[in-house]
Amino acid sequence: MHALFYFRDQSYAAGRGTDFAAESSAAAARLGALKAEILQRQLHEKDYTTPLEAATLIKADLEALLNKEFPTSAAPPTALDSERAVHEALADGRTRSFIGADAAMQQLTLHTDCAFTSTADHPLPLLVTGDAGTGKTSLLANFASQFAATHEAQPVVAHFVGSSAASLEVPRTLLRIIEEIAELYGIQSEVPSGAAEIVTAFPRWLADAGQRSGLLLLIDGIDQFTDHASQELAWLPPQMPPCVQLVVSCRISSECAAVARARDWKEVHVEPLTSEDVAKLAVSVLGQYRKRLTDAQLQLLTHTRCCTVPLYLNTILNELRVFGEFEKVTRVLESCLRADTVSALLALILARVERDLGETDDPLIAGRTLCLICASRRGLTEDEIAGALGLSRALFAPPLHALLQAGLLLPPRAGDGLLCLARDAETREAVRARYLGDGIEQYREALARYFHRAPMPEHACEEVAYQYFAGHRITELAGLITDPAVFSVLASSQHRFDLLKYWKEAAVHERLDRMLLEAITKCPEKFTVTSCRKLLDGCRFLQDVAAYDAAERVCEMALGGVLNLGSSSELRLLSAECDDCLGNLFKLQGKFTEALHSFERAVATREVLLGPCSFVLAESLNNVANVYRKMGKYTEAEPRYLRACTLREMAHGKGHISVADSYDSIGSLYQDQCKNALAEQFFSDALATRQSLLGTRHPDVAMTLTHMASLYVDLSKYDTAETLLNRALEIYNTLFGACHPDVARTRNLLGGVCMERGQYAAAEEHYHAALAVRERILGPGHPDVALTLNDLAVLRSRQGDGAAAEQLYRRALDARKHTFGSRHPDTAQSQNNLAALLAEKGALAEADALLAGSLATFVSLFGPDHINVAQTLNLLASVRQRQGAPACAVLPLYRRSLAALSRCVGLAHPDVALTLNDAALLHAQHGRWTEAERLYRRALAVTCEVFRDEANPDVARQRANLCAFYAAWLEAEDGASELAQQIRSKMCAV
Repeated sequence: MHALFYFRDQSYAAGRGTDFAAESSAAAARLGALKAEILQRQLHEKDYTTPLEAATLIKADLEALLNKEFPTSAAPPTALDSERAVHEALADGRTRSFIGADAAMQQLTLHTDCAFTSTADHPLPLLVTGDAGTGKTSLLANFASQFAATHEAQPVVAHFVGSSAASLEVPRTLLRIIEEIAELYGIQSEVPSGAAEIVTAFPRWLADAGQRSGLLLLIDGIDQFTDHASQELAWLPPQMPPCVQLVVSCRISSECAAVARARDWKEVHVEPLTSEDVAKLAVSVLGQYRKRLTDAQLQLLTHTRCCTVPLYLNTILNELRVFGEFEKVTRVLESCLRADTVSALLALILARVERDLGETDDPLIAGRTLCLICASRRGLTEDEIAGALGLSRALFAPPLHALLQAGLLLPPRAGDGLLCLARDAETREAVRARYLGDGIEQYREALARYFHRAPMPEHACEEVAYQYFAGHRITELAGLITDPAVFSVLASSQHRFDLLKYWKEAAVHERLDRMLLEAITKCPEKFTVTSCRKLLDGCRFLQDVAAYDAAERVCEMALGGVLNLGSSSELRLLSAECDDCLGNLFKLQGKFTEALHSFERAVATREVLLGPCSFVLAESLNNVANVYRKMGKYTEAEPRYLRACTLREMAHGKGHISVADSYDSIGSLYQDQCKNALAEQFFSDALATRQSLLGTRHPDVAMTLTHMASLYVDLSKYDTAETLLNRALEIYNTLFGACHPDVARTRNLLGGVCMERGQYAAAEEHYHAALAVRERILGPGHPDVALTLNDLAVLRSRQGDGAAAEQLYRRALDARKHTFGSRHPDTAQSQNNLAALLAEKGALAEADALLAGSLATFVSLFGPDHINVAQTLNLLASVRQRQGAPACAVLPLYRRSLAALSRCVGLAHPDVALTLNDAALLHAQHGRWTEAERLYRRALAVTCEVFRDEANPDVARQRANLCAFYAAWLEAEDGASELAQQIRSKMCAV
């Protein structure tokens, strides 16, 4: 805090009247004494002669202080910084006058101390309950402050639902907590971005915090989240990891309180204030403003039941604080106490504000101000409200001051200056009852009209998009969010959740990706580093909504913009980031050759700038290796995985979590190659490293166990696989409870093991359990739900129940259509699965139609040279062959499939061998033995090139196919002929 003192030249007052003279000799003496003390303490700054000179001095000194305290070189606050500041400001306001709840505070302290000092594996979550307004928020704010002061080693994250727009949504709340954990512990892991991914990853981040110094996590008001499904608490693990103490609060009669009780959480009830507490709080609050009540007035408060609710009492005390006529305090107090709820009390205060303003100003301005804030996304600044109302700041100042003084608005927030409602829920109710009888639409329209001006700053983009969405103005919304400037703002991490909602709503009616591309193409290309980074954000968003063409174009624009800006080290590293983004996009689309080019450019750039031994290269090399593995080019993938592993070992030593990640990737590669002994060794090393660093009960340990189990399934060692999966399941169940995506995934794998062993009843139990969890947590249309439905269909098919299998395949298809629409690769894949079953049962016409639809989808999304196109062509050829189509109609499909495979994955790929094998079979069935032989031998050669191991089962299978072909050919020939002798020789050689 700073104080600046300025002395006026005494000659200035001469001859200027009584306004410049002391009120009395005593006042003059006091002023003289104050000046003397200032001089003695050396606080005297400067002298001035005229008011203009004083203004100049003050302005210069204030600017110097601002530059000192807030230097322009300081980094701007991140979205996390801004959100944290909102919660800290709310907590600070609730810790100034806190009285009562002694018993609840003691219970919180005792339970939490025990959680961090005892040997208990899993601290029991605490549920703080009470009626609305009983002080739950103040209790948690004060407990967090007290705990932080006495437990410096344990980090605290406090989240107050309703303190900001972002705080009202579960995914944003969990994302904020994850980001806080990452910052607290310097964790470099990638933070998830999608809503489902955030919910899935959240327990893992809690487990990471528990493995370090632990965490006290407080979430106030969990019954205030806006999505109804949140009340079931499926987003919260029912069991906390060790050293993680969760404290939540909600109303005593809420749905989430009942769920928490069913989980046996310890409940702490906040009791109403006692009469003694009421008196203490009144004295404390009013004493801060040098005001006090008479004993009779205090008695009025202590004898009123509503005053035992802290929110109600504080509202009355604030009204008494601003009241200036002591003689009328009793009358005002009695009037306020007639209100039986906080909302009714606020209605009285609104009426008083209007009366006060009516004497000198327009009383309606206050009501219209509150309505605008109610209609806004997350609050408005003073200038924005005045602009929307068409008022000057001078005319708007008195109503704003009145609302702030009455406690109806919170002071402007630090950082963004937004004005928000105080006591949000109760104030909204009072505003709705008093002013919004005709609805809120006119205020939405006023805000949209005010903000929709060019150019639109960030808050304007956010506000207009929200107003169009809330007002169901879909056409305007579609046009707005596909405006390149607005899109670049909303695609940032701070607003992407809102944009996802808006996009999903508008995409039902419009092809937004095409609209965006057309708009971007028309924009002049004025690139800066900031604009290129915004384009990258936009690319990642478009990738998330499967708008691949638009994402590709936007990413190419970003890369081109960076390259045009220059060749500094910073710009070249940014170009590598663009290449990574483009590579990921190509990989998702199955454009593996293009993905390789992008990833390899990123590797080359980083290698030149950072050196060949930089551990930063490890992630880039992994990207390249992953693509080669997808392409089946294992010999190309292997050295890159190994080099990435070496770089990580050089940077961190062998006992580092990133090295364990490399071991896991290499193990999966060797599993693909059927180099099972090597795969087992690397998986074992990954498991040992993770267990030593993370303990035996960490989710990453469980993940490695599932990878090892999949290897043992390939080896038909089902007992070992089941043992490992059960260990993983026990870890997940213990950490996260039975209702978690990782539990569902493990049970799905167990279902597969049981199915392979012929234990169909056990397999069905696991599949149904996995399905129930996935449908509850992820929703019926989630891809993981479709995956379990697909596995259940395979089980039913093996049980000979084709009708049930078909029904499940159709459910999986419907789930994907519901989530993604008809024009999506996952939907097309479900159509292929159903078509394969229908072909088996002889419904060839429907299978043909489904495959033709899938083929059209894949070609339109990915072009003709894609692995999914090739696989669909192969299936379609098989179906048409069974329909009796002539060879001249079927063979072109196989040729198209081979051409697509050769261009997207190369000729050395298992799918190439499969297609050659199917085409060879067709030639053999038509007696074209020589062409069939050529294709069978090509299939064998491809398989040998891919696996380079004669003991590989795929190699053995291709040799068996060739032998069977020669046997069929021999049977068709005269056994004594010279050709028959040649066939026998070839068969023996194979």
